[in-house]
Amino acid sequence: MSAPIRYIIILLLILISGGISAQPLSPDSIAEAYKQRLYMYFVYPDTVAGGSIPAARVWPQLYCDDAWLMQRLCNGNGIVLGQTGIMEWMDATIHLAYYMAWLSTDYYIEYKAGRNVDKQRKELSYAMFALKRLDYAADLKYYLKPKLDGFLLRDDVPLSFASHFDKMHCVKSGPVCRPLIEDGNMMSQDQVIYLLWAHSLSMKLLPDSATSAIESSTFHQLIKEQTHRMVTSFSRNDWILTDPYGSRVPLGYSALGYSYAIARVAKLITGKYYQNWASLTTGLSTWNLLMSLDYDTKNPTQTEVNIGMQLALSNIIGAPDYQRFQQWCRGKGMEIYILSDALFRKRDLDEWEPVFREMLSDAPIHGPCHLTPGCTNTPGWSSENRWFHPDNRNGAWDQKGAMYNGLDYLLLYNLYRIHFSQ
Repeated sequence: MSAPIRYIIILLLILISGGISAQPLSPDSIAEAYKQRLYMYFVYPDTVAGGSIPAARVWPQLYCDDAWLMQRLCNGNGIVLGQTGIMEWMDATIHLAYYMAWLSTDYYIEYKAGRNVDKQRKELSYAMFALKRLDYAADLKYYLKPKLDGFLLRDDVPLSFASHFDKMHCVKSGPVCRPLIEDGNMMSQDQVIYLLWAHSLSMKLLPDSATSAIESSTFHQLIKEQTHRMVTSFSRNDWILTDPYGSRVPLGYSALGYSYAIARVAKLITGKYYQNWASLTTGLSTWNLLMSLDYDTKNPTQTEVNIGMQLALSNIIGAPDYQRFQQWCRGKGMEIYILSDALFRKRDLDEWEPVFREMLSDAPIHGPCHLTPGCTNTPGWSSENRWFHPDNRNGAWDQKGAMYNGLDYLLLYNLYRIHFSQ
């Protein structure tokens, strides 16, 4: 049975069992539909180029020839004439981080229940291998001998990758749209921070003995090695990220302001020391200042993207003022960090339970989506990821008709289950 037919049958069963005009569908039903949809449109778990790196968004019904994002943002590349179905990779290693975090929570839930975890183990193995693949691919882009040094591309998705999905034909990815060195598509501070967040969750949830299905190492060993390579690469030039030729990367090259927190997170993962003069002076003073800012600050540096990185780091190492931390999470639409913080500190979140339950229940069964035919446009679930792009959570003007991978929902759903149902 093909993936689309299986997905349609599952949706029909969910709608019939819940009653089409009855009460809202349960989070369990929505999550099951999202899982099927994830593999149908967004991720192909494998070791091949592009494998296990989720697409951020897709347009199944959009003609590639007419799409401005293919003509203008992809320079006319990636188009298969006369075909519909566009897949887009943006912030790909952040979406990979969410995928790994979700798989780790899924592994934890199934393992604790005494059920088989072969599927989660296999997919986690492929996802962690993808980081090595991106490391090697970065050197090849610079015409160098491949080596594992912690400098990554964001994605390695080729034009042919759409053939792994029914009804998908066109690809907007780094290698297809931005093949030149000066075009970017390499790691930046936000990509690193969200990978560290995912690695921290995985270290917390995965058993020490859990091993990769394709490498002779435990997941903990692989995470420690990847973290060490990545943070060493980032810190060697006083937290200014440079490429193999010594030039600054085009986007997000300076992590100096977050260097103190990044080094602390990395030490929690690996046990190694990464602080240096820059992180203990400028990095520490900047971090302390950021952690003291009032919620209603008008500081122009406190953009949605920057606040997301601060919350991702502070929920791991511990926010100095928990009430302030909660204010920022709630006020900026990044409530998921309340749940992940509770994993590390076993906090009582009874007052938050109805908030998260309502979020999960409100999501559209065909979503997340934005003005997409056949999908309910739902506030909060209308963007590629409501947690690291909360500014777009109610829709973005340039994404009309898009469908999103739903990993923001699936991770929230599993963290909710772990905290309130275990």
